[in-house]
Amino acid sequence: KSALSALRLPFSGYYSYILIGITVLVFILQLLLNPWLTNFFQLSMSTLFTKPWGLVTSMFLHGGFMHLFFNMLALFFFGPTLERRIGSTNFLLLYIGSGVLAGLAQVVIFPLYPVVGASGAIFGVLGALTILMPDMTVFLYFVPLKMKYVTILFAALDLYPILTGNGDGI
Repeated sequence: KSALSALRLPFSGYYSYILIGITVLVFILQLLLNPWLTNFFQLSMSTLFTKPWGLVTSMFLHGGFMHLFFNMLALFFFGPTLERRIGSTNFLLLYIGSGVLAGLAQVVIFPLYPVVGASGAIFGVLGALTILMPDMTVFLYFVPLKMKYVTILFAALDLYPILTGNGDGI
């Protein structure tokens, strides 16, 4: 057993909800202290080496209320299921690791745009849940869909602005 897998975290089983709480709290601070907080904690190509904490802190910042709402809604519905399935330590490692990798990918692909938001971490959760439970039924607007189709739909909706040139994507 590795040291990480043997690590006993306090409040195990509730990290999805704790992440939501921290993210909402940071968003409130962002509203109060903007633009200072956002500029100091976001991730960008120009600050990747001078402010490396942005690799993690950018996941807790958001570009607006709807950005925050939909990311946290997805975390609320899918995070606890994945956390129960793989354990809290692995869930935290996956969430933060996915967010860091997605942030790095975004600053490489779109070096002119700063990165904020938990979308990369959320897609890590969706991807892992899809791999582990592809046929799990999810009700999306009262329509039953298998998890694998929900993930494809979410990815398509996220990629649409990039492919059509109507935004830099999330």
